[in-house]
Amino acid sequence: MKNKLMLLLLSIMLIFQLALSSLPGMALAQDQDRNDASGDVMTNDTVMVDEEAVNHRTVDSTKQESIKPQSKDEDVSGDIATKEPSSELVIPLKNEEKEAVEKKEVSVKKPQIASKEIIKEAVVSKKLSTKAAIETKIIQTITYTDKKGNIINQGAEMAMGDEITLKADWALPEPHSYVAGDTYSFKLPTQLLIASEQQGNLQDTSGVIFGTYTISKTGDVVFTFNDEIEKQSIIKGTFEVQSSLKEKLSGNPNQELVVDVPGAEDWITGIIVKPNVVESLTKTGILDKAKNPSKVTWTIDFNKKLEKIGDVTITDPVPVGLRFISGSMKVYELNVDLNGTATQGAQITENYTKFPLTMKNVTKAYRIVYETKIIDKVNATYKNKVTLTANGKTINAEASVTTSYLEAMDKKVGAYDPSTHLLNWTVKFNQKEDALTKAQSSFIDYYDGQKLDVQTKSFIVKELSYDAAGKEVWTSVPASEYTVTRTSSGMPAGKTGFKFEFKKAVNKTYLIDYQTFINPETVLNTSVANTVSGLGGEWTANKTVPNSFLIKVKGKENYEDKTIAWNVTINYDKKILSNVRITETYPNGGLLLRPSTVVIKNSADVALVVGTDYTLTDNKENGFDITFLKDVTDKLTISYVTDYDTTKTINGKNTFKNKATVTETINGTDYKADGEATFTPGTESQNNGFKSGDYDYSKKVFKWTLGINYNQESIAQLVVTDSSPQDLITDLNSFKIVKLDLTAGGVGVEAGEFTNFTVVAEQINGHAGFRLIFNEAISSAYKITYEAKDEDEIIIKEYTNNATVTGPKTPSKLTAKIPVLHGDEYAIKHGKQDGDVINWSVDFNFAQSSLTHASLIDKPSDNQFILQESFHVYFAEPSSTKKGEFVKGDELSPTLYDILMNDDGSFRLKFKQDIHEGYFIEYQSYINAPTGAIIENKVYAQSDQAGTETNPSSEKITVVLTNSGGTASGETGAVTIKKVDAITPDKVLKDAVFTIWNVDSDGNKRFALKTLKTNDAGEVTFDQLLYKDYIIVEDKAPDGYKVNVNAQSTVTVNQDSQELTVKNMPLNTAGQLAIKKVDAKDATKLLAGAEFKLMNIGNKVVIDKIVTDEEGTALVDVPLVIE
Repeated sequence: MKNKLMLLLLSIMLIFQLALSSLPGMALAQDQDRNDASGDVMTNDTVMVDEEAVNHRTVDSTKQESIKPQSKDEDVSGDIATKEPSSELVIPLKNEEKEAVEKKEVSVKKPQIASKEIIKEAVVSKKLSTKAAIETKIIQTITYTDKKGNIINQGAEMAMGDEITLKADWALPEPHSYVAGDTYSFKLPTQLLIASEQQGNLQDTSGVIFGTYTISKTGDVVFTFNDEIEKQSIIKGTFEVQSSLKEKLSGNPNQELVVDVPGAEDWITGIIVKPNVVESLTKTGILDKAKNPSKVTWTIDFNKKLEKIGDVTITDPVPVGLRFISGSMKVYELNVDLNGTATQGAQITENYTKFPLTMKNVTKAYRIVYETKIIDKVNATYKNKVTLTANGKTINAEASVTTSYLEAMDKKVGAYDPSTHLLNWTVKFNQKEDALTKAQSSFIDYYDGQKLDVQTKSFIVKELSYDAAGKEVWTSVPASEYTVTRTSSGMPAGKTGFKFEFKKAVNKTYLIDYQTFINPETVLNTSVANTVSGLGGEWTANKTVPNSFLIKVKGKENYEDKTIAWNVTINYDKKILSNVRITETYPNGGLLLRPSTVVIKNSADVALVVGTDYTLTDNKENGFDITFLKDVTDKLTISYVTDYDTTKTINGKNTFKNKATVTETINGTDYKADGEATFTPGTESQNNGFKSGDYDYSKKVFKWTLGINYNQESIAQLVVTDSSPQDLITDLNSFKIVKLDLTAGGVGVEAGEFTNFTVVAEQINGHAGFRLIFNEAISSAYKITYEAKDEDEIIIKEYTNNATVTGPKTPSKLTAKIPVLHGDEYAIKHGKQDGDVINWSVDFNFAQSSLTHASLIDKPSDNQFILQESFHVYFAEPSSTKKGEFVKGDELSPTLYDILMNDDGSFRLKFKQDIHEGYFIEYQSYINAPTGAIIENKVYAQSDQAGTETNPSSEKITVVLTNSGGTASGETGAVTIKKVDAITPDKVLKDAVFTIWNVDSDGNKRFALKTLKTNDAGEVTFDQLLYKDYIIVEDKAPDGYKVNVNAQSTVTVNQDSQELTVKNMPLNTAGQLAIKKVDAKDATKLLAGAEFKLMNIGNKVVIDKIVTDEEGTALVDVPLVIE
């Protein structure tokens, strides 16, 4: 029974023990207690080590081995910035007895091994866990601070772009069941600008990492915990994001910074963001009507920046000519969004009725609206100035309105209908909208009664009103409300007309449309006038009425035949005309009638017969006459064709004019009417040719087109001489000549190739060109096409080509110009920020010039570091769809260019071979500047042929950065490295090469920022560094020295300047080996006469015999680096 109870008790104790050991923080203490209680659980093997030894190596004295010096492949230098190593080496040596070398004791503990049964039970009892998202609340507090570190409280005022830091305290609940790999996610406020993705560690001050965090550009934060949360208790920490408010927020200024956290309500902090408003006080004035206004509505908006301006007083004197309308003032709250757009809100109920207006403790935006009456109806400008005083400061805003009043009446003439002989007229009555008396509500209208006659039933009257939006609305007025009476009373002598009267007094504007009949037998092509009189003035309108006796128009032209068709219509009204004669003339010359084309037809489309119905007299270049042998009682249409000759116009005029005059007798009265039509040929005919050109960006070829002999002269031998001031070289094998058919006009249609020509290269007026000769007579138009190239291929912005054509009666000179996009362009810079780097791109040599020793030189501002490993060069290929544009092609091999970095941060990218095409040069720079700083790059091209040194291309970028995990930016410091000999520290070393690297959140190298060499003083300085961690790497040691054993060192920049000393050991330098021989049982007993042999690791003897002296010591010179 006792045994069973004892067994049960031991089992309970064992379970309790295992339970305790599974708690965080308990396992180590338990093991320690167990070790202290049992002497055989831990053994202490003592090893004696000389702390002054250069080489910390232990030689087992119980085994046969030789002393082996340092190999040449093993580093003997010390740590960067650590103390200088000793040159003495003391190594415990072999002895048959147990020996120990004096110095430091290092304890090695051998742990006790638990039984298999205990391990098995522990594994079974451990709770199984899987990775999961933490959904309970761990964010305890969130606070925001501004750039000065001040707390941003609820309702704080901020501006877009202001710096803001979010600080959060977090803690895991106790107890918890979370395991390695568990994550906690939350979302940052959308107003925060996350310029780049962020990552970092969650670690304590001793460097223990409990997990990592990431921040996406969209503000999603993820904590990922490791197994440290399973080992310790009361796990808590902080989290920080340094950012800024986005520059382009929208919506209401009352913004809520919402942190979306799992396991709890959203963490919300309200702020007031100042709207994007330029002027806090504005004023506008609006007339109630654009024409004939009666009042002005004034609007004053103030405090649109939503500032706390305290008590305000507003004054607004009314300009002379206006009168404040009592009771019109209203005050409203003003809603201003972040874009600065203001909308009217609720009306304020306080009794604001007049100026000056005072308001207490103003923090919102407001709108004041009031009206003024216009006293005098005259055209004038009224300026109104409002003054706001607050906190002892005064600001002003002005507005003005310009009134426009119409004349009391207006008269317009409308369209004429020749088929009815009716002419339309319009009268606007009482445009000022005055309140008229009954007697004033009328007018008279008069005209020449021999020509015009009013149609009293044609009147249409409309009254003007306005809708709620101020838009004009015209309403018909019944005929019962007015009268129209024919009269000549009160009118000038020889005039007649009518009187228009409203039957009652009116106070609105009226539109009155009516018609007059035009006497067909009136004198033709002269102006008819109509005058309206009333309301203290007279208004007249005139109309030149087209005659119905003769109408002349141009028909279709034929460029191939060089002919023009014409048409003349007479007796449109079918009156009885006697003695009818038509005379055609050509005032500008160049026309000639084709008599056989003359055709005269009546309205039934029946042709009249020449010699029976009429006679035709051809006056050649002076025109022709048609005389009718009978009375004309029907409408007649005369059609005919003339030849045209551009070489025969008078004074070189480009327009052909054809004028017709008809004379006839009607009822014994003679009449005369004129008609005219013109024709202006296309520019190709006017110039007897044309010249045009185009540039092929892929082939870098100029393609010229020359049109000749568009007047189709008969030419025995036509010669073209052609040259370019830019000395383009013509490809004589590229010529092609085609005949043109000009029937459809324009440049013509190709009608077969012409090959009988000769072309030779020739200097024309001192420039490269050619002479082309047609080897046979021609009488048609031709098109010549050919190609040319810029021989030196230094492509400029524009090229000119001049051609002279001889052979026609008048030689023609034809010129064309071709613009080349990107001509003379060699370096155009573009840049865009991407997180903490800027992606730069240079359009290099988009002119596609041929350049030797071509280089791109970049001089960046000193708040950035060019990343040498980021360079890529791509061919710029001409676009196949957009002329003059380029697309990225294949990457150029880095072996074809060099990048030369300078100590001042500038660089030169130099092409090793001649170039003949454009390139996209892309690279990055690391931003070494705080948010809001300006980063600038200036680049220019350089070559033997062309460059942009005097006109560099530059780009400026305003920095926007996001930092997290407590890192900061803003201050800059410097690190100076001093390079010295490790054995002789007073000896400085030049030409050591160091590179400073930006580090990532894990402390690893990220970007190489700058590489420099030590100067004659053995120093190199990296300056303009933000306060943060960097890695400095020794890339190359000075000649005769080895790179430091710790060639990479992390440096924290946290002050204006700091110095780092780096020591290098020479490649071949002797040192001393000190051996001390002691008794293994009595370390104070020194042993003389002990013999040693020094060998390298390849068992090659370096020193054959080393013997200890009477003090048990041997001192011998040895090379520190052994071949």
